[in-house]
Amino acid sequence: MKLSLLSTAGLAAASAITNPLSRRQEEPDTWLEITKIVPSGTACPPETYTIDISEQDPMVPNLSVFTLGFDRALFGSDSRALLASSKCTVVVSVRYPGPGCPSATWQMTTEGYYGAYGGAFATVNRRYHGTSDPLSATDAGMAMFAGGGDEFIKSSLFTLQDTVLDQPKLARNSKMDQTMTIELELGAFAEDRTGMDETFMSVQSFTTRIRLDSYDPDCQ
Repeated sequence: MKLSLLSTAGLAAASAITNPLSRRQEEPDTWLEITKIVPSGTACPPETYTIDISEQDPMVPNLSVFTLGFDRALFGSDSRALLASSKCTVVVSVRYPGPGCPSATWQMTTEGYYGAYGGAFATVNRRYHGTSDPLSATDAGMAMFAGGGDEFIKSSLFTLQDTVLDQPKLARNSKMDQTMTIELELGAFAEDRTGMDETFMSVQSFTTRIRLDSYDPDCQ
């Protein structure tokens, strides 16, 4: 699976994906289907999240959308350490048309809020990779949110948007389901323990729009 990061825009609202699908064969009943979503990790233990897969629009069969809603995707820092983190790993299984070479755009929007004491930073890092090449990952980078002055906590809502191009090559004897692994790592670091004790990071929702842009059934 070939992955490439197209763009990363911090503190920006998600934009709709509306480009039409280009194709070289007759359209099947379903061009793109999300088959399974499995979150796990210390930042999203069982029974602390909801999964909403939007009903597929028959007029737009090349677009699928899902949202993870977190009840407790909250990382609270520990005054005993100056650097700490918690992770949520989301494994998404998608069925592309095949065999052949589909090309799909994944647009991920992470929304949440943070609080940081003076001298401390709340952080969230996003990474994306596929199981066909587990050693290769697309790193969207770490977003850092600084605290206020020495005597107050700065807090705010945030929105982060990443766009990744996914281009797997599906052989005739390969499974059609492909797996994208998404890692959300929440963290904090500070210059002193007082700052860490007052710092937190929370993700409220993670929405992904997957659009199949093109499909070449005759690629080599």
